[in-house]
Amino acid sequence: MYLLFKKAYVKPDYLLDLERDRGIITENAPAKLLTDIETKFRNLGTQHFNTNSYDELVGDGLKFANDKEFFEFLYDAGDIDLFVSQDAYNKIFVKWIKVLYPSITKEEAWKLYSLTTTNARLIASTNFYWGNDTNTGVDSQKALADAYTFLNESQFKGLFMTVESTVPSGDLSTLSGKLRAFAPIEYMIAGRLNGKLTYDDVLGTKLYSLLSKKVNEEFFYIKHILLTHINKTWVKNLLGITYDVGNDIWSLKSTNDTTAWLMDTNFGSNNWLETHPNVDLSALRQSAFSAAGASDTDDDVSLPAGIIDMVRASVANKKLNAENITAFINSELSNSVSSLSVDDRQKVNVLLVNYFYELKNASSSDLAKYSIG
Repeated sequence: MYLLFKKAYVKPDYLLDLERDRGIITENAPAKLLTDIETKFRNLGTQHFNTNSYDELVGDGLKFANDKEFFEFLYDAGDIDLFVSQDAYNKIFVKWIKVLYPSITKEEAWKLYSLTTTNARLIASTNFYWGNDTNTGVDSQKALADAYTFLNESQFKGLFMTVESTVPSGDLSTLSGKLRAFAPIEYMIAGRLNGKLTYDDVLGTKLYSLLSKKVNEEFFYIKHILLTHINKTWVKNLLGITYDVGNDIWSLKSTNDTTAWLMDTNFGSNNWLETHPNVDLSALRQSAFSAAGASDTDDDVSLPAGIIDMVRASVANKKLNAENITAFINSELSNSVSSLSVDDRQKVNVLLVNYFYELKNASSSDLAKYSIG
């Protein structure tokens, strides 16, 4: 799968669901079947189109006259999923890349396609949770994923040379600019690594959204550790509390800011950065590790203290400023693990962003080829 812009995702047809607005470009999802599903259960989201192929959707006399109309429809739609066949997946990728990078070569495009499809394979191999091995649904879904193949290098380059972007030449610059302004975060980072500040506002918002989620997930884990070990001396010393087994730990909530956070019972839905601004989360984490006898864990972790602090300082605007974006990227370039490594690989293709980091660290002129801004 891959993100085109905003929240328009291209997904394999075997992932079809009805949770969001969608468009379907595959012969594997008959219109009547989907109509029956919606009628029997409930209408979840809007189905904008359902065709067998891209060529039945875009062209003279069809729903969209050309690629420009197709991409602008997706741009205006906001949140939308495209469930596509293998052929449509590849064709849309080529057309999208040619609009995003009007001068890109087939060699440069191949690297983007290769890392995108590798990431898609990783999603398919690690995100399936259907129960035990005897569940026939598991085997069926895995078979669908295995059967969904991607192009090798020669096949992709051949497609790249034959598939044209049907955007009128006079409209290409405007459309390219619109797509770039809401491009996937990996491509914005590529531009930033090359010194482009044009899209800092969007990039800062995207980074805050991803990193704040990761900060909160980190502290759900730390909350769990502290609560389940609260009868140990190191935890009581860390929290500055007195606790004996059998006492009501929830009565400790008003002891201090840290215990107010720890005893907050809004599990699973709370944003600690916003609801407990007085808790220094990075200092708390380090104190917890130190009190537990762990070594310093700040240098090469996926969420360094400096990242936590800059996210915490950005709560009011919900956006990293230019200085913080620079600090974040500098941290990424020297860290062995990216802070963008999130469980949901649909959000960030870390394989791709790490490729851009490697180009930057190597002072490679190839980085400029992927720069936007």
